[in-house]
Amino acid sequence: MNKRLEILIDKFAGGVTREFARQIGLPEKGADKLNQWLRRDWNAFADALIDLGGDYRIGSINAYVDTTYFCDGIHLTNRGTEVVAGLISQGINQVAAK
Repeated sequence: MNKRLEILIDKFAGGVTREFARQIGLPEKGADKLNQWLRRDWNAFADALIDLGGDYRIGSINAYVDTTYFCDGIHLTNRGTEVVAGLISQGINQVAAK
């Protein structure tokens, strides 16, 4: 059986960034709508969703100012990287258990 792992990786609030949405031709609010759709319907096309943008430690609106997880407002600290690794590991284990 083929396993799929849908990974939405984004360090910033909202998952898919507005810049990415612009690059693929979505209107400004398109990123929000795309994120809502992914979070609501991911199980229709994938076995798991790793939503880093939905994690309160690294994905909330003001998470980037928390020096526990971000060293300069953009790049993750070691602790931030541990959070990402843990979330990805959970998703992979979720798929492997099916």
